[in-house]
Amino acid sequence: MKPLDILIAICVPASWGLGIVFAKPTVDQFPSILLMALRFSVSALLLVWFVRVPRVSLRWLFLAAFIGSTLQYGLTFNGLKLLDASTMALLV
Repeated sequence: MKPLDILIAICVPASWGLGIVFAKPTVDQFPSILLMALRFSVSALLLVWFVRVPRVSLRWLFLAAFIGSTLQYGLTFNGLKLLDASTMALLV
């Protein structure tokens, strides 16, 4: 493998794990649904300028978005309230 490929392979799980570590203190202060809404709002504001609306059925897109993001992150952040960040990272 090229060194760049190795660097990318290391950066992806490292950034994911750091996201959980930084989310743990904020979950103690704010509701988990608010954190999830803020996370996706910031992402949407950044991506709206670069990504076009897909030409698929929007009903299926909304269903996939609900299951893949809202439901998953809602449960993840609620579970983060009860567990350590390291245990949560291993479970997810």
